[in-house]
Amino acid sequence: MKKILTIMMIALGIVVMTNGNTISAKTKASYKKGIVKITGKGKYSSKKFKNSKKVKKVIVGKNVTKIGNNAFIGCKNLKKISFNKKLKTIGEFAFKGTALNHVDIPTSVKKIGDGAFLIESLKEVKMPGNMHWSYSEIENELYFYTVDKVVFKTAANYKTMLGVPARKYVVSSKDKKYTSIDGAIYRNSDYKLMLIPRVKEFTVSDKCQILDLYYINHFRYLSDDDYFETNSELEKITIPASVKKIVYTNTDKFEQYKKQVGNYPYKANFQFEVLNKNLDEASTKCLEKWNADFINIK
Repeated sequence: MKKILTIMMIALGIVVMTNGNTISAKTKASYKKGIVKITGKGKYSSKKFKNSKKVKKVIVGKNVTKIGNNAFIGCKNLKKISFNKKLKTIGEFAFKGTALNHVDIPTSVKKIGDGAFLIESLKEVKMPGNMHWSYSEIENELYFYTVDKVVFKTAANYKTMLGVPARKYVVSSKDKKYTSIDGAIYRNSDYKLMLIPRVKEFTVSDKCQILDLYYINHFRYLSDDDYFETNSELEKITIPASVKKIVYTNTDKFEQYKKQVGNYPYKANFQFEVLNKNLDEASTKCLEKWNADFINIK
């Protein structure tokens, strides 16, 4: 009987220890010579390195699944970061105000918080093409400033594209729905223009036959609502002769937005050159409607 009781006690102890390890799974960060190493399992939520001038590099351990809000905000000398392939979430303002030039976000990441990479020095972003942008109802900021180049490592969806203003977009070669031409993104099936880069002058691809003016402007999504944002850098757009028809399919959501706040207060001024001189009347009316909504065409 004592032997049986002893065995039961030992077994119970193992269960408690196992459950204890599961429940108390934690992460910790160590610092040495400018390098922060995050180890352990689960969410890293410490803010002890917030605004640190000593941090130059961050290494995220293989079992860390989340970087918490404001974790490395204001670390102005942080220039390098190594993520792992199990990371799922990067919290709000996690790396805002750092000195990162390039960021390679693993395809495991499914959610990025508001302002996570608001970094003036950031030039290139490599990232998954399908993720959820979360945002702070209080701060309501962008996720990135305009970067020189964004590369989508997996098939992209439209909402993810809109989260990163860039001067050049590159979609994955395995993306069956979208392709990139001269830094812009088009739909594969009919070369419909989906997103133009933040440049001063832009020429629509001569593969494009039907142009939807709705996609010339930039939209970013906050929760379930559309938020209009003009590509204010644009000075000239050229529509090649290959474009036979121009349409303007502004969404119902945007019409609701206009009813609430009126026309968007910013009016862009740029040259609009149409090389097809035989546009039909419907296309001309679409241009006039678009101009009345947003643009002062020269």
